[in-house]
Amino acid sequence: MKKNIICATATVFLLLTLSGCFKEIENLDGMYNPEIVADLNSNMLGRYTFDDNNGYDISGNEAHGNISGDNTPHYGNGISGNAVFLNGLNNISFQIPYNFFRGRSKWAVCFWAKDISAGRVFSAQKPSSNDDFSDTPALVAKQDGTFFVVSSYNNYGTPIAYNYINNSDIWHHFVVIFDGNTNSGTTNVKFYVDGVLIDNASPSYYQEYINNCTKIVFGGNKNGSYDLAAGMWLDEVRFYGKALSQKEVLTLYNYEKQ
Repeated sequence: MKKNIICATATVFLLLTLSGCFKEIENLDGMYNPEIVADLNSNMLGRYTFDDNNGYDISGNEAHGNISGDNTPHYGNGISGNAVFLNGLNNISFQIPYNFFRGRSKWAVCFWAKDISAGRVFSAQKPSSNDDFSDTPALVAKQDGTFFVVSSYNNYGTPIAYNYINNSDIWHHFVVIFDGNTNSGTTNVKFYVDGVLIDNASPSYYQEYINNCTKIVFGGNKNGSYDLAAGMWLDEVRFYGKALSQKEVLTLYNYEKQ
């Protein structure tokens, strides 16, 4: 009887050990599979992890950004490695001195965020202009908990059917995709959260206004037309020069959440 108990215990221990090994192997396969990594790197314009407590681009394109403002930036645990806290008071923002949207009608912005407060989440900005209406495209968080996407000059935005206040204390993966035609004056905007398509719309889209912007800013508000800059924890920002497919969005979400 004692011998049977020992054997049964050893068998359970072996199964649990193998199960853990298989799980680890599965995670490693998802994390290091060359084909997955190659797909996620295809047509990437910039990638920012904040792991070294800076805004450097690790995509290899050297489109380095910076964390700027009057206060000392605060870093903490992100979805992977470190994340940066943007305080929403317009004195801590993440700025990239490039406009990845210039000359493009198809692109994607991907990022992880939590604890979002109302204001401008990200936007392309035209510093030489005295108003925020020249700053497009943009994703803005409204006081009522909804988002809207700005896609053209002097446009208050297209509403997105998502409430960012719900479960805001945990990390979520956001993807904004513009899939347009430069000759039509409209674009198809798709908005994903945690790998799931939440909403899509077809707003007006005029390339000449987007081309006038010179930088991209997260959590920064230039002159106050949107009331304030959004506060948030921000991590794993990616820009793509293409409209990601639904499969690519889900693959990226699963890859980065491990």
